[in-house]
Amino acid sequence: MKASSILKELSVPSLGALLILGLLQPFNIDKVQEGRILFILSEVALSLLSIVLSYIILKYIFKMEFKEKSPSSYRHKECILLYLINLPILSVILWIFNNWFFEADLDFGELKFYLLNVFCISAILYIGSFLRIRSQVLKEELDDIKAINALLEERQQKWEKTTDDETTPQKSEEKCTFTGQYNKASLEVLPEDIVYVESMANYADICYLENGELRHKTLRLTLKVIKETLDSYDFLIQCHRAFLVNLNFAVSLSKESTGYTIHIFGTEKNIPVSRSNTPLIKEKLQK
Repeated sequence: MKASSILKELSVPSLGALLILGLLQPFNIDKVQEGRILFILSEVALSLLSIVLSYIILKYIFKMEFKEKSPSSYRHKECILLYLINLPILSVILWIFNNWFFEADLDFGELKFYLLNVFCISAILYIGSFLRIRSQVLKEELDDIKAINALLEERQQKWEKTTDDETTPQKSEEKCTFTGQYNKASLEVLPEDIVYVESMANYADICYLENGELRHKTLRLTLKVIKETLDSYDFLIQCHRAFLVNLNFAVSLSKESTGYTIHIFGTEKNIPVSRSNTPLIKEKLQK
């Protein structure tokens, strides 16, 4: 993650801390007669310092990689760990600072008071961070869908143009042969005619075109074997752990309650797409 992105991420909890300190005034802020604003700003600066220290601990001791495009589950995990590590660090820092400011002796019994206050404030800030991460992920998903649908539309327009010009794109001359295990059932098909492949335990359902009609062939074969056979064809990609899809038949991508879905031309079958595979789809479409 870039330094600017890190500072941006750290500035949000700092502003939240400033707001909470200004409104609730914990840590004996209400006892400060003069320079209360400066006192609050000092505690906010110490809060930012503790978050930076927590970030360094996560990055260099726990070896966590802070990436802008990491999965939402990973980002929430980062956020939880950051607040958990920050909790004791910030509590100790504020405890020492307040005792120094009020010229009081360090009392370890007061540390529980600071831990409780920091925990309550961190819980409020975490809720805000959780909602913010969720909003970012939803926006990224929407951007991915828009970008992929734009590429699919561009691909379809090019296909329609070649059809209007009566120049049909060349198909590979060599057919692929898939032979099932045990019963030795087989299917010989052009890679371009494969619409999608669905894995069903140790079987695979191959949907393909034959004389302009959709047909299905179920073979006792794993998706891994089929993928290895078709690995050299860029338009055939694995979009989900159980599906291989031909991008030439993809019409659009949408977001359903269960996740991403690719809609296939000429069939009502909706192919699920793993979010981790959307960058690969975008890359293949751009080629």
